[in-house]
Amino acid sequence: KTILRVDDDVRNAVQERYMIIYNLFRVKDPITHLHSLRVSEFGGLFCDFMEESFGLPRDLLQNGLYLHDAGKVGIMNQILKSKKVFGEGSKEREYYIRPHPEVGAELLRGLPRAITNMARYHQEKWDGSGYPRKLRGKKIPLEARVTGLIDAMDAILAKRHYKEDETLAKGLKKIKTAAGSHFDPELVQLHDEYIQTGGARIDKLF
Repeated sequence: KTILRVDDDVRNAVQERYMIIYNLFRVKDPITHLHSLRVSEFGGLFCDFMEESFGLPRDLLQNGLYLHDAGKVGIMNQILKSKKVFGEGSKEREYYIRPHPEVGAELLRGLPRAITNMARYHQEKWDGSGYPRKLRGKKIPLEARVTGLIDAMDAILAKRHYKEDETLAKGLKKIKTAAGSHFDPELVQLHDEYIQTGGARIDKLF
């Protein structure tokens, strides 16, 4: 795949924004920080397998994957740690959590489009039931479809304050079940192929 030339000003802008968000999450919200590190690491490996970089050098690709949840940086810790807020369909989730993709994209304004797309559209779903814009199918940028899949896989596998962790087998089953509804079915197939060939790597992230 073609990798765009990135001049020093763009690279510095990405890395400056990355370090600000990285340090804020590391100090304020270690759970989101570790989640974002895993998404960055596993997402980078999956993109290598796909031979896809969205026009970004590898280091900036991983920076972008880490920044997908940048919009959560302004959400209070007691909200992020609330089981009630993370309940499906809760009014609190709608109010506090749903704005984070648009907020994140605004925080990353001026960076390469692939990076802002990861933040803005990673909660969109293949069937159009996601947010913030209810995009459907391939109207969702590929980089956001990939980010959303890896984000969901980590959310399933990792232990959170509102849920226990899952085994890799159960996680894969949930992802496959959601192919064609939440996730791009072609990406789910590629993801399954990657796990079958390099699945030991993902276990090392947890």
